[in-house]
Amino acid sequence: MIINRYTRFCAAYILFVPIIAFIFASCNGDNVTSVIKPLKFNTINHVIELDDPTQSYELYLPTGFNDKVKWPVAFLFDPHGGGLFAVDQCKEAAERYGYILVGSNNSKNGITNSSDIANALFTDVLKRFAIDQNRVYAVGFSGGGRVASQLALANSQIRGIITCSAGLPKFDPLSLSRKFEIYATAGKHDFNYDEVSAISKQLNQTDWRHLVTAFDGGHSWPPISFINEAFAWFNLNAMRDKLIEKDKPFLKQIHDDIISNTERLLSANQFVLAFNECNNGITKLDGLYNVKKLRKKLEIIQKMDQYEAEMRKAEGVKFTEMKLRDAYMQNFTVQNVNWWTNEINALHSKIANEKDSLSRQMYSRVKGFLGIVCYSYTARAINAGDYTTAEKCINVYQVAEPKNPDCYYFKALLLEKRNKTKEAADNLIIAKKLGFSDTSKLNQFSAKTIEGAR
Repeated sequence: MIINRYTRFCAAYILFVPIIAFIFASCNGDNVTSVIKPLKFNTINHVIELDDPTQSYELYLPTGFNDKVKWPVAFLFDPHGGGLFAVDQCKEAAERYGYILVGSNNSKNGITNSSDIANALFTDVLKRFAIDQNRVYAVGFSGGGRVASQLALANSQIRGIITCSAGLPKFDPLSLSRKFEIYATAGKHDFNYDEVSAISKQLNQTDWRHLVTAFDGGHSWPPISFINEAFAWFNLNAMRDKLIEKDKPFLKQIHDDIISNTERLLSANQFVLAFNECNNGITKLDGLYNVKKLRKKLEIIQKMDQYEAEMRKAEGVKFTEMKLRDAYMQNFTVQNVNWWTNEINALHSKIANEKDSLSRQMYSRVKGFLGIVCYSYTARAINAGDYTTAEKCINVYQVAEPKNPDCYYFKALLLEKRNKTKEAADNLIIAKKLGFSDTSKLNQFSAKTIEGAR
């Protein structure tokens, strides 16, 4: 399966977290410190931690917040330490469903002290607020999604996770003594789409609560509507477990929307999407609302010839994707830059001109996968002192992803290793203009290079 075969090449996005001795059990609402002013409701607050001023997070308090009530909380992890961006993506859901949001500014890809960061973050939040410890969640995108899943595996107080663009490739649900809720989503053009989709196969034959969706996009935080759906699903599960009161009008609205969406998709001849909409609707509402109508609709769709044809087509596209990935892996260090230029240009042409949406999405995923391979091989070659291979990898990287800041960061680093500080500074400037912001990586450069890049 692609997931296991290529996980080792996704180092830029994978961040494994050691087993963490969390402090939830020792903290409760009876010993909560008063909210430190000025904290505003319905806006994002920048908060410096009490015990470690080098750590900070972005905080969202929903309208109606008061410190006399225990609130559910979602801890958010962005792969670039973008706590502000993560909170901004989730604040609509927090406002709708009544959650405190906490976005880490320190957890990011490539660091080794994530357990310390998480412990400090949780400790600080629990000191300041009364938290409903039955409703603690972790949310993350890409490497941040890996953090969220590892936190849930390490800590029994994490009730559920939202993992965006990150699957569970080494996850064995049958070997675990406890369960947590999983909402997983990825863009249909995302190189991690297959591993996220595989969560369904991992969990469908178990009693784990899970909901797997896909949006029309690439490797990014999902649209806000999907985040809203994820938080709504957490609330549905809380109703199911009698942690909050059942909201009958809310349940009816969800049911009616699912019926309407399913019919709309069938009218548009999108039979697999209609099946998924109906199936996810049953997952959301089973045990809370009468789903007989949804089950009947699902049976009808499954028997449609058009549905079966779409499924066969999807399997064929997946097989083609596996073959392309295999071929690129086998040829990566063998072929020269001209070969790769032609191959990548052909991929770009297929992405631009392919009329079949499934194939177009697949070619986009393959190109994204190639970018990850470029990143991994380049980093490995530079670390090994193999600068000839590193230069070749960077040249391929520039053709594959000419606007990726990591490409120019690596080029600057290679030039630094070759004592070409002027050229290194020039490429570091380009990396910054394209969005490179990881200041911790600047310690690999000389003072002269850093000064030249200002």
